[in-house]
Amino acid sequence: MPLDKTATVMVIEREPAVRQLVKEILQRAGFSVIQARNGESAVRLYEQRRGEIDLLVIDGQPPELKELSKRYPGMKMLGLSGVGGSEFPAGMPVLCKPFAPEALVEAVRSLLKSKAGSGGRKPREEKIQKKGDGEETRTRLDY
Repeated sequence: MPLDKTATVMVIEREPAVRQLVKEILQRAGFSVIQARNGESAVRLYEQRRGEIDLLVIDGQPPELKELSKRYPGMKMLGLSGVGGSEFPAGMPVLCKPFAPEALVEAVRSLLKSKAGSGGRKPREEKIQKKGDGEETRTRLDY
């Protein structure tokens, strides 16, 4: 992404108050923000405006986004989680709630500077035990 371009971030959050707060934080930091209330509306908006959207910020993992990420494998995504990030695919950057506004802005900037789909800063990896399946690695950003 060219440095002189204002980045466009799509915020996918089902809770209106949280969606509005994330939007305001990102707009104050200079980002253009598109809002979606669920995975279905996010897919529709992404398809309509995909050349404009630089990053998805997602609360939870709507099933519709799995198909979207298969179609566009270079799409950058940041998960927001109140439960430790286990709901997201292994390797996906996750910012755990509660977080400071500065942490959200830093995580978004880091991802936008990075190569497709991964964070610019080396995230901390943590091991999460899965019952009966052995070990799974999750990537989590701690700011």
